[in-house]
Amino acid sequence: IMCMRFLLCPLFPGTGLLVSRLFSMSHVLTLEAERSDPRGDDMTSALLVGLSGGTKWRVASKSKDSSNVLEAISGVLASSKFCKGTGEGDYFYMLAVGMLARHYVISKEEKSESYARRLSRGLATDAVKDIMLVADLLSKPHEDSSLKWQDVVKVVQTTCI
Repeated sequence: IMCMRFLLCPLFPGTGLLVSRLFSMSHVLTLEAERSDPRGDDMTSALLVGLSGGTKWRVASKSKDSSNVLEAISGVLASSKFCKGTGEGDYFYMLAVGMLARHYVISKEEKSESYARRLSRGLATDAVKDIMLVADLLSKPHEDSSLKWQDVVKVVQTTCI
């Protein structure tokens, strides 16, 4: 599981292709300890690494993921097995919501929201609501004007669980 998660990190070459191919296995990316306590330290750490790519230099409020990664993640999220209730506490669901919400916030700041909106087509209504709620919370001003990865993870967990 940890190897599969590593290969899904945003900075790993070919992530979009891997996401597409691992589509049917995405539900197994959640460890039992994370599923039993989705707000716990294990899930928080996993999401922190998954969203940041494991690097401290990647700034949360400026880091765009490649279009092939975003399209692949949106495609998996559009599958019927990911909806409110089935996605609660699911690592991949929260990772996808966090990545798509962050992309929407960055696109909105750059006045290029059309692509971000296209990514949400075909998603379950609850997934779109989660993405937009996370995006709204992430776009609010922060104390030191920079968004931290811990902020992203906290908002994703609060919204998706």
